[in-house]
Amino acid sequence: MAVALDRVSTGDRNAVPSQLSRRLPKVPPHIATALAVGVPVLAVLAARVFDAAQFPSSLQYDIAPAIDDAVGWVQDNLRKDVPIIGGTQAISDFLVGNIIDPLYEWLIGLPWLLVVVFVAFVGWLSRGWRLAATVAACLVLIGAMGSIPGGTGTISMWDLAMNTLSLVLVAITISVLIALPLGMWAGRSDRVERVLRPFLDIAQVMPQFVYLIPVVFLFGIGRSAGVVACVVYAVPPCTRLTALGMREVPQAPREAATSFGATGPQEMRLVQLPLARKAILLGINQTLMMVLATVIIAALVGAGALGLVAYEATQKANLKFGQGVAGGLSIVLLAIMLDRLTQAWGTRSEDDGGA
Repeated sequence: MAVALDRVSTGDRNAVPSQLSRRLPKVPPHIATALAVGVPVLAVLAARVFDAAQFPSSLQYDIAPAIDDAVGWVQDNLRKDVPIIGGTQAISDFLVGNIIDPLYEWLIGLPWLLVVVFVAFVGWLSRGWRLAATVAACLVLIGAMGSIPGGTGTISMWDLAMNTLSLVLVAITISVLIALPLGMWAGRSDRVERVLRPFLDIAQVMPQFVYLIPVVFLFGIGRSAGVVACVVYAVPPCTRLTALGMREVPQAPREAATSFGATGPQEMRLVQLPLARKAILLGINQTLMMVLATVIIAALVGAGALGLVAYEATQKANLKFGQGVAGGLSIVLLAIMLDRLTQAWGTRSEDDGGA
């Protein structure tokens, strides 16, 4: 249903050829109106007469057993016994042991004031003191929310925020590394765009609770499963916007580069990509928003951190609304900080040029 609505609302960017439009018969307005009203009425009457109100059982096919068999095969054959890479379990262990956990331990080991000053400095370089004050205030507010009970003692909101930030940074990096090449490829090839489009539709509109099931089967409960869940949801926006930005680059500079002897890769690298920079950075910004929007869902498969704090507040046996609000506000503050920084990077060149 989502794919159908997407096609109807988006439409086809290629106009109907003029020769084909001239061959189509012209229908008078009154006949078109009569058909628009009469055809649905006749369809309803036919359904009543032939008792076709329900979808015929002869055309139904239960896909659940086939999917269960496919998931079982994937779990048996791809989790541990894949040549070279060792399977998805090995990928999960490497991701957690060599990337996510070291990044979290590094962030948590830094003095909080150093983190605030560094992020504020990045904001100042990006767009001046106002952005620096905004991002610094977001981090200070997170740290000022105190601590919550956890394990044998208490854990501060700052530590939970650094945990979430490590997951977000890893998920964004993986998403961009996947989405940018796909978007560039789709931006230069109509065939690739047509092939990718249904897969991007499925990844973007499929409910997260549906694809969490195979993610857990392949990667197990843990932080790597949360990262993969975020990546699946965050790749489509960056891919689509990168392809759209490259396709909207005017033909004149591209033809000029070609006429001066630039090869295809050179024309893409020196002309098409720089002119599509704003759309690409917008795609990265939207990828960031999608990752943060999935943090709470990812907590259900072991991602933990702020997402788990917000989720636990909804449990009937443990109603802690204050704790949930603190976790949710911390996620919002992280989102504001990262969103403002990435937006500033996307418009910085224009501001500099105007100065």
